[in-house]
Amino acid sequence: MADKIGVIKNLLQKADTILIGGGIFRAVPREFDPESGSHRLPFAGSIRLIDWRVTLSGTMLDVTPENLARLLPSDTEMTERVTTLTPKQARKPLSRLCWIGTTSRGLLVIELRNPLCVSGASLTSVPDGAGRLPFTFLAQSDRPGDVNLPARLYWWKEETHDAA
Repeated sequence: MADKIGVIKNLLQKADTILIGGGIFRAVPREFDPESGSHRLPFAGSIRLIDWRVTLSGTMLDVTPENLARLLPSDTEMTERVTTLTPKQARKPLSRLCWIGTTSRGLLVIELRNPLCVSGASLTSVPDGAGRLPFTFLAQSDRPGDVNLPARLYWWKEETHDAA
């Protein structure tokens, strides 16, 4: 357990945003086939990796001005009782986003580099005051032509305790 807490504390110092809960992580390679214009069939080594399209999607259940501002870049103005969000035209990626969730095999932490919210904001509210904010973040490489995955995954197996 101490190793989990240590890594999470370290991520908290580096991450702009921490998301906890359910989510969908996708890492899809983008490839280039230099022979695609000819009638030759692909052969081992002929298709080159360009980069990765890495997304993290989920739903925030805590509808707050802070969570909405994470999805919809905006200027925030606060008074004693009212928070006003004014959307900005320019979108800038965060430097780091970490998602923490549990799986049947243990705790999973996914760290995205340069994540940009590509879903915009869609708020669903229900009469009992609960709400939902779906999101999709796209991770981006640090530089053009970087074929490394712009994410890191940390996985801990659940500890098993044998009955004595």
